[in-house]
Amino acid sequence: MGGSRVVAVQLVGVAVLVTVLLAFLRPLRPELSLGTGLAAALVVALFFLPQVGQVVRLLESLATQAGLDPLYLRTILKIIGIAYLVGFASQLSRDAGERALAETVEFAGKALILVAALPVFYAVLSSLLSFMPHR
Repeated sequence: MGGSRVVAVQLVGVAVLVTVLLAFLRPLRPELSLGTGLAAALVVALFFLPQVGQVVRLLESLATQAGLDPLYLRTILKIIGIAYLVGFASQLSRDAGERALAETVEFAGKALILVAALPVFYAVLSSLLSFMPHR
């Protein structure tokens, strides 16, 4: 737990520092502010990626112990990943003033989530159909 507190403090520190930097930079050099913000977002991602890996390994271990079909956990993790990436890309587009692109990215993300969920829908429907009497 102590390690995650340190990462959280570092994360907040980087975010506050970059926010202050961008507040000064944007009026003087607006063309640099987007790139600086993107670079900061990548640094922040590097801070939390190891934590995400630990969570995924823990969930995989728990799913294995529970005898859960790996399809379900993989699908859930894939959907969460798509949602986070689409949210990041959408917000980045909005920050760059590209609202139409942001909305298109969100729509595409929703479609990708639906496609990612199809194997689970199929498994659930197959299970339900197995309980129905055959004609």
